[in-house]
Amino acid sequence: MQRDREEQGLTLLELLVAMTILSIGLLGLLAMQTQALQGSRHGRHVSEAARVAEQQMEFLQRQPWGAIPPSAWSAPRVVNGPTNGSGPSAPQQYSVTWRVQAGPDPALRLLDVQVNWTTPEAPAGSPGSTYAISSVRHNDP
Repeated sequence: MQRDREEQGLTLLELLVAMTILSIGLLGLLAMQTQALQGSRHGRHVSEAARVAEQQMEFLQRQPWGAIPPSAWSAPRVVNGPTNGSGPSAPQQYSVTWRVQAGPDPALRLLDVQVNWTTPEAPAGSPGSTYAISSVRHNDP
């Protein structure tokens, strides 16, 4: 009893073509997953930098008027954030600087806070990332 050509199943060539198409699709999924992880990591760093900047701004806002005279940018202060992922890794470090400027009115001060960081996976010599916020403080006697 002989079978028809259609009933014999897949040929080796058809199987190789199917495996190639499947491999290309899986590689595309892997690339998308890698991009999603990098985006998530960047978002986490921006959120942490925002938290650090807001804490420094709140500190400056709570100080007595005479304690925050106009000044140039402060020396950087290093703040350790959460660790980068799981496992034994060092915490991400953020560099915080701030300045106080005299406003157009003597009762105003302009406050600027800047947070800089460089992720470990960034290429050597890359400028890193920056998050900055500004505010105006009024002297309420």
